Amino acid sequence: MPNSADRCTLQRLLSSGGNMHDFETPGRRCHLFAHLLISLGLAACAGSDKALVVDGETTPCVGDIRGVGEASPAFAEFEATIQDYMVEYTIPNGNVAFMTADDELVLNRSYTYSCGGEIADGHRTEAPESTTPASRFRIGSISKLLTATAVHALAEDAAFDLALTDRLVDHIDLTPSVDLDGDAVVQTPDEQIVDITVLNALQHRTGWNCRDETKPHHMGDPSAADFRIVDTHASAGVDVSLPIGLEHIIGYTASHPLAHRPGTTKNYCSVGYIMAAEIVAAVTDLPYVDVVTDRVLHPAGMTATQPGRTRVSDRLPDEVRYADHSPSVGDSVMDEGERVARPYGASFNIENRLASGGWVATASDLTAFGRAFLRGDLVSDPAEIMAANRGWPDHFAKREGSTGHTGSMQGSHAILMCFGADDENPLLREACWSFLFNKSPPRDIPHPLTGEEVEPRDLLSAALANEVLPALTEL
Repeated sequence: MPNSADRCTLQRLLSSGGNMHDFETPGRRCHLFAHLLISLGLAACAGSDKALVVDGETTPCVGDIRGVGEASPAFAEFEATIQDYMVEYTIPNGNVAFMTADDELVLNRSYTYSCGGEIADGHRTEAPESTTPASRFRIGSISKLLTATAVHALAEDAAFDLALTDRLVDHIDLTPSVDLDGDAVVQTPDEQIVDITVLNALQHRTGWNCRDETKPHHMGDPSAADFRIVDTHASAGVDVSLPIGLEHIIGYTASHPLAHRPGTTKNYCSVGYIMAAEIVAAVTDLPYVDVVTDRVLHPAGMTATQPGRTRVSDRLPDEVRYADHSPSVGDSVMDEGERVARPYGASFNIENRLASGGWVATASDLTAFGRAFLRGDLVSDPAEIMAANRGWPDHFAKREGSTGHTGSMQGSHAILMCFGADDENPLLREACWSFLFNKSPPRDIPHPLTGEEVEPRDLLSAALANEVLPALTEL
């Protein structure tokens, strides 16, 4: 294992011409993600000691990571980079998969880090559980791809009355239901709300401001505003108890004025996908879950993917246990008066977020999903959907022609990426890969080259997508 003398530095990296993939340390290669963090003095190569206090005894962490599942020598650098990342952020479990354009699953691995888990005041709160490639993880906003694909499949089917140009109000009720001003009067709807289309929802161009706190009419993420939704309904004379329902989230959203004319400005707003799922149910007269299962999961061969659940007591078979970077408890959005860990109801209601961030899957299921989409098994023209950025982008991870999505919430983060048909590396063309982790990393660190705040998961994704995988010479 490398020691402190085997640390990379930004200066040595830059002196090598900035080609991080070719840079080597005296003892062994320091993997790409470690290059970025170590240059800031934030990390050492995998295996560096981390002192934890377990049962009152100080215990060194020496990077004991157990991997199981299908492996390939070609992915040694890829796997090592993943493991470096897990060590740095004490992530207990991670699963990865890679599927070629020939639909061959050439990598399907699961890792358990013996010193991973929640660390509070130097204490690990629980030892990690062992996982396998069959273990299921929350996939966060990758769920949006499932919803978008179901919407497109229905829009292409003449048996259903659905077009992307349909207005949301043609299918669901967008009547305001809360008092935001404290005057005991339900809000008057924004007159432009009737112009929001299904396509606007898929492209995050509804007009609502969910993200930018510096701009007018900021409302945050309505699917994570359960207590405010209860309070603002109460102010309007409506008694709403926990757990709230989708109708309360939609009514709360509809009570807010639009910050932009629909279709003009992108503002990432997950609630648009919740509304899209309600439209799926309305036009089919079937539950959203049934439609996704029939139109997406079964055709793609996604046998392990299921709706997630909020409460830890409702954990699915083979589902991992989630840890947060900053362990804390809070008031439950599911049960009045209860205090729970953040990944299990102190921050969100997974059941309400299903369409935008609530599904659970394996890494191999996600790669199968990406391949089924690209093959045209789920929709007739995936290239057209990507070109128009209708849920699936066409320049994902800043790589031309690639598509996919990230997913992150308290206790988990994930990625699904599929390379473009014209990728510079022929081995990667229309291949799909995924990683899943069961602990959230810190949200912001300074980028080693630009100084701008970035999320560690984004550094890892960029490292794998643009350096490690493109360097593959065999599969």
